[in-house]
Amino acid sequence: MVLLLLLPVFGTIHATLIMTNNDLMAADQRHLVTCVKTVLQRHIPPERPLMICLPGSLGNTKDAPSGSIHTQTYDIMLQAINEESKWLLHTTKPEVDTLKTSMEAEVSSVVYTVLSSEHGARNTANKLAYQVGDLRRKKSLNNRGTFFVVVTHSFESPKQLAEKIFETLWREFNILDVLVLTPVTSNTLFETGNRINDGTRVFRFYTRFPFHSSGDEIMLIDEYFVDTKVKSVHNSNLFPNKVPIKFQNHNILSVLTAELLPVTMSVNKSADENNTQIEYKGAEIDLFKLSLENLNLSYVYKPHDKDVPPSYALLANLITGDFDMMFASTPLHEKILQYGEPSTTNYETGYKWYVPCPAPIPRLEKISGIFSPSVWVSLIISFGAVTTVMWLLAKRSSKTENKDYRTVSNCIYNAWATALGVSAFQPSTTAMRTIFFLWICYCYSISTLFQTFFTSFLVNPGFGKQIENFKELLSSGLEYGYDQQLYGQFFDNSTQDVELDRLFKPTDCADRELCLLRVVNDNDFATLQVEFMTMYFVTIYLQKQSLLCYLKDNFRVIDIVFYFPQGSHFRFPINRVVRRIIEAGLMKKFENNMKELWKIQKQSLAVRYFAVKDNSVEDFFVFSTSHLQIAFWSLALGVGLSSVCLLFEILCYRLGVVQ
Repeated sequence: MVLLLLLPVFGTIHATLIMTNNDLMAADQRHLVTCVKTVLQRHIPPERPLMICLPGSLGNTKDAPSGSIHTQTYDIMLQAINEESKWLLHTTKPEVDTLKTSMEAEVSSVVYTVLSSEHGARNTANKLAYQVGDLRRKKSLNNRGTFFVVVTHSFESPKQLAEKIFETLWREFNILDVLVLTPVTSNTLFETGNRINDGTRVFRFYTRFPFHSSGDEIMLIDEYFVDTKVKSVHNSNLFPNKVPIKFQNHNILSVLTAELLPVTMSVNKSADENNTQIEYKGAEIDLFKLSLENLNLSYVYKPHDKDVPPSYALLANLITGDFDMMFASTPLHEKILQYGEPSTTNYETGYKWYVPCPAPIPRLEKISGIFSPSVWVSLIISFGAVTTVMWLLAKRSSKTENKDYRTVSNCIYNAWATALGVSAFQPSTTAMRTIFFLWICYCYSISTLFQTFFTSFLVNPGFGKQIENFKELLSSGLEYGYDQQLYGQFFDNSTQDVELDRLFKPTDCADRELCLLRVVNDNDFATLQVEFMTMYFVTIYLQKQSLLCYLKDNFRVIDIVFYFPQGSHFRFPINRVVRRIIEAGLMKKFENNMKELWKIQKQSLAVRYFAVKDNSVEDFFVFSTSHLQIAFWSLALGVGLSSVCLLFEILCYRLGVVQ
C-alpha cells in the first residue's frame, strides 16, 4: 500500500444515459463498458484499490432517465469491472454516509458514475461538480489524482463540453489532471480519413495541459473505435504527466513572506520614484529563489497587513488559501497542517537549554589537588617503609655498611634527599644498594608525574563541571525562563515541562536578548531558546562563542518548511528540487552566507548595547612570577620548618651543656 500512497490515481466515469431508442441501449452499454474496461486495464495497475462513486439525486431529476435504465447500466459496469478480479472495489454515493474503513484511506483509483443532462454542457458540468463536491465533504478527495470523465451522450461540440468540465473542476476543486471521453456520431469523417460502420462506436479523449509551452492547451489525445474489438488510433498514453520537470510558459507564483529578524531581512528595491518593491534576504530566500529558478518559475511577493504581527498575518492568509507558497521560518506543526501542506524540511533547528559556562578553577586550588589524599598516604607509607628497611639493613651489616646509614635520622635524611632529587650518601652492601635503587626509580616516577601536571595546570587550570543533561539542570537549582507565549503556541506540556514547572517557577523571557545576557553575566540563570535565533545573538553581541554554553541534545526539534495551499500542484516539483539542493550541501552554504551578512550589518542590527562580562580563559598568556606562587609558598614553608628544627636543636644543646 505504500506505492498506492505515493502514486495516487483517481478514475472518474461520468455516465450520461440519455437514450431515445431502447433497442440501441444494449449496444451502447456494451460499447461503453468495453471502452471503460479497456482504459482501466491499460492504465490502472491491478494492485491499486478502485472506488466506484454512484450518482445522487441532486434535487430535481426531471431531466434524468428512469431509475431502472441507469441502475441497469451501473450494474452492468460494476459487473464487468468486478469480473476482471484485478482491483479491490469500494462503492460510495452522495447523500449516503458510508462507514470509514482502512481501505477507504488507501484507495488510489476512484470511478464516478454521474447522471448528465441533455440541456447542455453547463448542466452536465454542474452535476459532475456536485458529485466531486460530495467526495470533498467526506474528506476523500485528492485533487492531485487523475480524473477520467466518460460522457455517453453525443454533444454537438464535444470539445466545448470538455472545456466546460476542465474549467469547472479547475476553478472549484483545483483539479489538474482530467481526461474526458466523449462519443462521436456515426458516419463522420475523422482525421484518419476512415469512415466507420453503423455498428461501430467512436470515442474521443480530450485532456488539458495547463503548463504547456504554448499556454493552457486542450488537446485531442486519442480516439477509440469500438465494435467487437477496441482499436486505438494513436495508441497514446491517456494519462501523461501534466506537471513538467521544467515549466515552459510564463507561470508567476504568488508568494507570502514577511520580515522576521534575523532569519528574513527586508530590503527596499526601488523600481522607480513612485513605486518601491520589497526584496528579502536570508537562507530561506536563497533556497526559495534557487528552487524556482531551476523550475523556470517566476514569483511576486503578496503584500500583507503590516499592522498585524507577521506570524498571524501569514496564518490568516494560509487559511484562505489565496496564494501559491508561504514561508517565514515557519515550523512543521500539526495545527498549521490543517490549513496547508508542507514541503520537505528546509533545515532543522530546535529549542536548546542555554546554561552558564563553568568558571575557571584557581591555579592554586588545581595544583594542590594534583595528587589525591590516597596518593599522599601511599607516599608517606612508602617513605616510612624505605627508611625502616634501610635502617634495619644497616644495623644488620654494621661492619661493612656505610656509617651514614647506621642511625634512623641519617636514613631519613638520605631517603628525603633522594625524593627531592639532591645528592645522598652512597650505600656499601648489595642489599642496601638494591633498596636504594628501587627508591630512586619510585621517586623519579612520582616527580615526573608531578612536574607534568604542575606545568599543565600553570598554563591552563581548566574549568568546573559543566551541566550536561536535563537531570543535572534540575538538580543545579538554577532559575530558568523561556518565552512562554511562543513556546505554548507550538508545544504542549510534556513530562519534562511539568517536572520543571513543579520544582521552579519559570521566568517569562519575551525579551530573548536580555535573558541570554543574564546567562552570560550572572551565571545563575538558564534559558530555553531557539538555536537559530541564539546564533544571531552570539554573532551580533558576543565576541566569543565560548561565552554561552548549552546542553548537547535539543529539548524540542523544529523542522522549518515551506507551506502550500491544500492540493497545490507546485508542491511536488518544488520538493524535488529542494531535496537535491539540500543533498548537495547548498543549504549549509546559504546559512553561512546569512551569518556573514549578520557580521557585515552588525552595526545596523545591534540596536542595543549590552555590557558582556568575559569569563573565558585565554589560550595564551604571559608567564609571570605570580604563576609560581605555590613554589614560593612551599619554599617559605620549608624554610620555616627548618628554622624551627634549628632552634629546637640549639635549645636541646644548651640544656644538655648546662646539665
